[in-house]
Amino acid sequence: MDQEGAYLAALQEAAAYRVAGDLLDLVGAEGGSLLTFARQERFAMNPGDLPDTEWQLVSLDGARPVEGSRITLAFRDSSHASGQAGCREYTATYEASGDRIRFPFLSMSGDDACLADEALYRQEGQYTDALSWATNYLLDEGRLEIRTARGELLIFEPP
Repeated sequence: MDQEGAYLAALQEAAAYRVAGDLLDLVGAEGGSLLTFARQERFAMNPGDLPDTEWQLVSLDGARPVEGSRITLAFRDSSHASGQAGCREYTATYEASGDRIRFPFLSMSGDDACLADEALYRQEGQYTDALSWATNYLLDEGRLEIRTARGELLIFEPP
């Protein structure tokens, strides 16, 4: 059985739960542990740290960017961002509060010719779609991580 199927089956079998410290344990009808979750530590973020920073994507939900492409994110001020989406340029508005972030508006510009490359086309769509689903961010040890409502993780490092 694949990992997703096993996970969903365990969720359906859960009859009760136990909380011990920072662990949540889902248990079956016979009392055996089915799934154990660890509390995710949340760091206090300061949205004032975002303006005037530039980042280059190194991982899009576990995958490296297409060879030769460049995906960037630059926070211009407290509400505007821009960058390269791998093919075309984009501008965006963003809202950040605590560790929450969202990009309510994103606009593409530039030459569409590179969209003929299927890999670049898919990657650009995946990246801009992920930004539109962004929910949380973390600035830590010179990296920017953005998580989405769909569970995707975007990892950026300075260019």
